[in-house]
Amino acid sequence: MRVGLRADAIPRSVIYLTDHAHHCIDKAIHLAGLSECVIRRIPVDDGYRMDAEALQAQVLNDEKEGLTPFFVMASAGTTNTGSVDPHRTDRSNCSNSLYLVPY
Repeated sequence: MRVGLRADAIPRSVIYLTDHAHHCIDKAIHLAGLSECVIRRIPVDDGYRMDAEALQAQVLNDEKEGLTPFFVMASAGTTNTGSVDPHRTDRSNCSNSLYLVPY
C-alpha cells in the first residue's frame, strides 16, 4: 500500500508540465511543499498540446537517471489557446508511479 511522498524523496521526484500551464500551477506546487521537486517543461506540438512522445522520452530518461516520475500536470484546456493535453499516453515503458493530474 502506498503511503505517499516521503520528504526525503521530494528532491528526486519529477513533475511534468508545459510552458502553457497556468501560472497558478507553479504557485500550487510551491504551496504544496513541492518546490524542491524537479520540474520538467515538456514541449508542445503544433496544436499547443503536450507532446506525448517527448513526455514519454523524458520520463524514461529520468528513470534511467535514478529520478522518480511523480506526476504529469495535464491541461484540460489552456487559458492561452484552449488546447487540451493528451490524457491517454502510452505508458507501457514508464513506471507505475506516475500520476496524471488534469487541471
